[in-house]
Amino acid sequence: AMKQAAKELDMVLGKWVDEHVEKRKEYDSDDKEADFIDVMLSTLSKDAEVFGFTRETIIKATTLNFEYIPFSSGRRMCPASSFALQVIHLTLARLLQGFDLSTPMGMPVDMTEGLGIA
Repeated sequence: AMKQAAKELDMVLGKWVDEHVEKRKEYDSDDKEADFIDVMLSTLSKDAEVFGFTRETIIKATTLNFEYIPFSSGRRMCPASSFALQVIHLTLARLLQGFDLSTPMGMPVDMTEGLGIA
């Protein structure tokens, strides 16, 4: 489920950035004010030495690197992984029970389903 959500998020955000770059190419950027996407893209392009990558860089994380697998795997697997997966429901329930969660200014929660963040 998380992989599907991440794939949908990448699809939507990538599309937004690509559309934004195409729109910026159509008109002179000196005439318009910079918006949030412009600021983030300019930060990435200016600080490529600091971040170690540019916007076009593809970061590949594969499952061959066992540092990125939750609870590890094989002989050195975390002995409490099954316990953690069982207790996470109780932990979440206790957080929801112990705190009064609400939306800002009492607005109703939008529960409509759709692709992306919209």
